[in-house]
Amino acid sequence: MGLDVGVVQITYRPRAQGDAHEFLKYLNEECVDGHWAAFSDGNTFVEYTREDVEGYASAFASARKLGAAGRDAVERWVASLPWQSGSVMLHFNW
Repeated sequence: MGLDVGVVQITYRPRAQGDAHEFLKYLNEECVDGHWAAFSDGNTFVEYTREDVEGYASAFASARKLGAAGRDAVERWVASLPWQSGSVMLHFNW
């Protein structure tokens, strides 16, 4: 049986502002269950599917009663992620 080893590299994204920043906090705090995740010393790694993140974004926007500009900011942030085969691994470090 072979052992595959991959190198993980973190590419930090520009810091989100306003409603997109609040969505990131929501994503990290409320949307981890049911996803592969690892936690250590204030760091969180979570793998999400695009379908799930888009659903979380919609739920967040509805719950917060975001206007068009707020929804657009969150949707643009989601769309800007480097999706690979419909998934992305995010690293959160507060």
